Amino acid sequence: MARIRNRPEQKLQQEIGQYLDFALPKDAFWFAVPNAARRGVVEAMNFKRMGMKAGIPDICIIYCGLAFACEIKTGKGKLSPAQVLMHYRLARAGMRVAVCRSIEDVETALVGWAFPLAARFRRAPKAA
Repeated sequence: MARIRNRPEQKLQQEIGQYLDFALPKDAFWFAVPNAARRGVVEAMNFKRMGMKAGIPDICIIYCGLAFACEIKTGKGKLSPAQVLMHYRLARAGMRVAVCRSIEDVETALVGWAFPLAARFRRAPKAA
């Protein structure tokens, strides 16, 4: 019987992707970076030779000639040393990088980066 794994970060990233599809301006482009995928040693070495870099954020957004990135973390998840270094290097190169733990965090980052959002996130009220 196959083991089902709880992957809250993956679920959150899927929800954020749906939000970005609605909220980003039509001339913005976003994509996910699948660095966290499980790979065998040989495949991982091949990806590294092809240019895959440890610590690249999970989501990249291009808009008006500028690059933005969101690192998706859940709960109290912490950045790895490779992520800390990569975020520093990306910021030095001019990319804006945010660590986001919710759709609300992504929206806050986008607003802070002056994105004209086509939609705003609003969580449904909880039933009494």
